[in-house]
Formats: sequence, structure tokens, C-alpha cells
Amino acid sequence: MRRDKLTWYLNRLTNMSPVEMLHRLWRSLTILAQDRGGWRHAAVPAPQRVDSAAHIVSAGGEIQAAAYVAEAEQILQGRIKVLNKTLSLSQPVDWRRNCLTGEQPPDVFGKKLDYRDTAAVGDIKYVWVQNRHAHLVTLAQAYVLTADEKYLAVIRQHLHSWFAQNRNFAGPNWTSSLELAIRLINWSLVWTLLGGWDSRLFDDATGAALRRDWLDMIYRHARFIRGYFSRFSSANNHLLGEAAGLYVACAIWPCWRDFAGWRRTARRILEQEITKQVWDDGVGKEQSLFYQIFVLDFLLVAGLAARRGAEDFSAGYWRRVETMLEFLASLCNQRHTVPMIGDSDDGYFLLLSQSRDDRPLQCMLNIGAVLFSRADLAAVYGQRDDKSQWLLGADAARFYRNLDPQAEKFRIRTAFPQGGYYILGKDFGSSGEVKIVADAGPLGYLAIAAHGHADALSLVMSVGGEEILIDPGTYVYQTQKEWRNYFRGTAAHNTLSVDGCDQSQIGGNFMWTKKAETRCLEWHSDALADRLVAEHDGYRRLPDPVGHRRRMDFDKHTNLLRITDRLDCAGQHHVVRCWHFAEACAVVLDEAGALVTSGGVSLRISAAGGRDTRWRLYRASEEPKAGWVSRKFNEKEAIYSLWMEDEIQGSAELMTSFAITLRPEIP
Repeated sequence: MRRDKLTWYLNRLTNMSPVEMLHRLWRSLTILAQDRGGWRHAAVPAPQRVDSAAHIVSAGGEIQAAAYVAEAEQILQGRIKVLNKTLSLSQPVDWRRNCLTGEQPPDVFGKKLDYRDTAAVGDIKYVWVQNRHAHLVTLAQAYVLTADEKYLAVIRQHLHSWFAQNRNFAGPNWTSSLELAIRLINWSLVWTLLGGWDSRLFDDATGAALRRDWLDMIYRHARFIRGYFSRFSSANNHLLGEAAGLYVACAIWPCWRDFAGWRRTARRILEQEITKQVWDDGVGKEQSLFYQIFVLDFLLVAGLAARRGAEDFSAGYWRRVETMLEFLASLCNQRHTVPMIGDSDDGYFLLLSQSRDDRPLQCMLNIGAVLFSRADLAAVYGQRDDKSQWLLGADAARFYRNLDPQAEKFRIRTAFPQGGYYILGKDFGSSGEVKIVADAGPLGYLAIAAHGHADALSLVMSVGGEEILIDPGTYVYQTQKEWRNYFRGTAAHNTLSVDGCDQSQIGGNFMWTKKAETRCLEWHSDALADRLVAEHDGYRRLPDPVGHRRRMDFDKHTNLLRITDRLDCAGQHHVVRCWHFAEACAVVLDEAGALVTSGGVSLRISAAGGRDTRWRLYRASEEPKAGWVSRKFNEKEAIYSLWMEDEIQGSAELMTSFAITLRPEIP
């Protein structure tokens, strides 16, 4: 463990510039001084009541109360949703305890707490997400929909206990500025839904004291974020989230003189970072679809707070948001799902909807439809959702009332050259759709590429909305190192591995050292066929360098996908073509290769080019790790994975053919 920690620090240093090293040294000295000095106990200026017009959430819309009441009743019983699980809070609630595993992190200055030490804190995600206070938003929604004051009582109780346990910047809830920012956003939703300064929460003397404590904690959160923005190689989605949380706090509670300047700072960061972190074609540079939606929530809440507070972000800001939505809509298959590309931890923070039919992606597209008057975006999902109504209120209701059911359908874009994604296929949006999403993009963002996966030249495939070839997901973050490395490694993606190596070299749970560079050499699409040719240099670091070029040809008449892998090298190498199939797929090997069936779809896989290709089928295999998918954080289940293994001597060309058949009975 100590050796792993030392290796991590050394790898982290190799990804830092000299300027960043100096910055982090200065920050470490600052943390030491703050821990020993009076900063932790500095007085908070007295707030002045200023009733801002800014808000994010609206009580309007046509929302049924039943789902919110059911969830609120669970919370009253001490059970809350944390990531994809419903967990029990301790009674009385201990906000610093890991609600999944029971660890009690040390009561030290938050910025000195080693949250990566799983022996001391368990999986820190469960502590952080519990303390985002999304469940308080649900209670506030239930109160708005029912006027039942029992929900107010629990909100009051939880806020009071949280403030009492977290006053002095100690423990796990003062480690991550991003988590403070998310908590501020959720607090702003609760504050607004319950009536702001004049809420019934604050009716009596006890309530007035709660309001003072709450405002005091809001200021402390904002000051902490302002002093601990993520910088340099850590300035990814965290920095966007931190700036969004700070902006929202300053807009909702303009009660201190400091907040005017902090608000300007937060706005400047958001305007700058949206162009730094998102390509012009709408692809988030972290190369993760989960984080694309995660970031969109931050951009939207800050933008809505601005518009309703008598200012707005630039037209360029909003246009970049719109292109991000267009990218996601383009990747949607006929059943409204997108591939699990890149990291994901299910930690969506702006939940708002309790409807089982509402999913984060679909809600996001509906919000975009209303904001940008895009009936075609609304048509991707095809029905209204609760989240857009909570955020946009009467605007959402009016949009859907006036929506023409015959409006033009969304026309997907098939090439995203900066982000590196290309879509091959036919009949998009129909029951006969074939959609193949190919990755010829970068590993990830900034020096550590924290949330990228070693998936260069991989692809996923759905037919008639039925997933066939899939990206197996993420599974874990801080824990179970071997599984963390497997799920983001090359062998867990539909691409090719050489000598058992990943295309890029892992340096830690959220870090890569040597990174593959990928480039697109050719893209062509017409009514008859699609072609993508791309290459990467990840295996050129081997003692005998290997170049990998992949050509993908899709014939729209015959539904045949042909993949040609060209390997340029001098010596002998072990090469594996890896293919991973969705849970519903049955896979059998026969003399002709492999036959995959799922619902009304069949896929015949055959090979050419290998002198003696060995076909190996795995399911829930521990050694080697293969045959797994993770749809939810910290959960995995069995699938079929097919390995096509070859020994090559010098340069070689390997061909894999996928003959797709879609039976007409598919609806």
C-alpha cells in the first residue's frame, strides 16, 4: 500500500508543470497555516437581507405528487438514495460516517484528509453523495406538492444536525470544493422552493437561529470554494462545477459585499472553461458521456440563475451548450440510450424528477428543446418530463402545449472530428436503424486525462435500438484497483490489444502517464456506404514498436460491417481482437466463427487474415478478466466477451466481418 502511494505521487508529479508544482507547494503551506491558524474560526460577516430575483427551480408545471410523496416517506424512515442504492442513515444522523460501509473518517482539517485512503474512509463517494443533500430537495418538492409540514420538520432537523457537526472545516465534507458547490446548489433549490427568506422553516425563534446558521454556512462554503478552485491538471469538470456552485450561491444569496466580486469571478471562469473543456463540435474533452451530462447540469443551473437575476451569459456560452446537446442527441439510439463511453459513477446531482420514466439524458434533451425552441430535440425522447418542468415551469408547459406532433425529427450529425467520434449506419431513428459509434478521439482532458478510457479505435453497435456491441462501463473508482484498471483498459473495449498491454499506460485511479495519440485519416459517408480510417500510436512505446491502423467499412445495402486492422511491426506479437456483447445477447462459436443473437437481431462474425486465429468466449471470467458489464456504480454482471487471438510475425492485416440481420418482426 505504501509503495502504491509513493508510485502514485511520483506519477502525479510527472504530469505537472514546474508552475503547477510551485502552486501545489504554496497551497500545501497555506493549508498547514490555515489548519494551525485562525482561518478555520474566522468570523462570518453579518448578512444583509437582499431579496434577489434569481432562482433555478420553479413550482409551476403539471407534476403529479405521488412519486415525490413516496420518496419523501422513505426519507422520513431514514432511507435515502446514494448513487444507485437506497441506504439507511444512522439515527441520529452522523453526516461524516460512510453510510455504505460504516467507516468514520478522521476528524482532521478537511484539506489534510487523505480521502483516497480506503482503509480509513471506505469509498469516499458514498460519504460525499450523501452530503450533497439531494434528499432535502425531494422533501422540499413533496412539501410544495402537498403542504404537509412533516417534510419541513425533517428538513429542519437534518440542516440543524449538519451545521452542528460540520462547523470548523473538519472531516470529509470539507475536502472537495466540488462537493461544497453541489451542496450549495441543492441548498439553493430547497431555499427557493420553501419561500426563501420568509420560509415557514424560519417562523419562530428556533427557525430564525436556523436561518442564521444556514446563511453562515453558505458564506463559509462560498469562501472555501473561492480559495480552493481546482487548477492546472485538475481543472476539469471540477472547476466548472465549483464555479457554477459559487455563481449560484452569489446569485441566490447576495447578502455580503464579497459575493459581488466572487460572482464575477465565477462567471468569468464559466465563460472561459466552457470553451476550454468542450470542443467546438459539442464533445466534452473529458471523453465521457456521463461527465458531459454532469457538466451540462452545472452550465444550465448557472445560466438559469443568471437569466433570472437580470443578467445573462454570452451567446457563445449558450451556443456551446446547444452543440453539447446536439452531440448527445446524435449518439442516442432508437431506444433513447447512449453508449457508456468513458468514466461514470452515477453521481448525478440535479435529480429533481422522481418519475421512473425520466432519465438524465432524456430530461437534458427536453430542457434544451424548451431553452432553444428546438422541437427536434423534444422529438428525440418524445414525451415531457418532470425535471424540465421544475426548472422551466410555465415555459416548459407552454412549449409542450404548442408542440407540433408533426414537427421535423432530429437529424443526427455523423462526424465530430474534434471530439473524434463518427457514426456509421443507416435509417437513423427508425425501427430498422443500424447505429455504429466509432472512437477516433483523444484519451481524455489535460495531463492526467482523469476520466478517459484506453478505447482508441473502439466501436459500439445497436440495431433497431437493440444493443449488440457495448462499452462495458466503469464499475469502481477508488477501490478494487485491478477492476478499476480492467474496466478502463483496452481489453474491456471493442478494439485490439497487443502483448496484453493497454494502449495508454495507467498511472493511478484517475491518471494516465503515457498516452496514445489517435488521428482520423479518412471519413466518408454517402447513401451507399460509410468508411472510417484512423490510427493510434499507443503501441509504438513497445520494445518492438507496433503501429495500429483500423479501417471500418459499412455497406448500407447488405448491412455488412468489415473491420480491417493493420499492424506495422518487425517482430513477433500476441494480438487480441476484443468484442463485448450486451446482456441480452446469446453468443455461440461454430465452424464459421461466432453467431450472436438478441431479440430479432443476429450478427454473424467471421475472420480473415490470421493464420490460425483462436476464438475464445468468456463469461464472468476472473482470470483473465473478461465477460463483465457495469451499468451501475459498484455493480457488475456477466456478459459474453469474445477474444480473437493471433500470433503475428512482422506486419500483418487482420479482418473481421459482422453480417447484421434484422428480422422484420422487430417493431
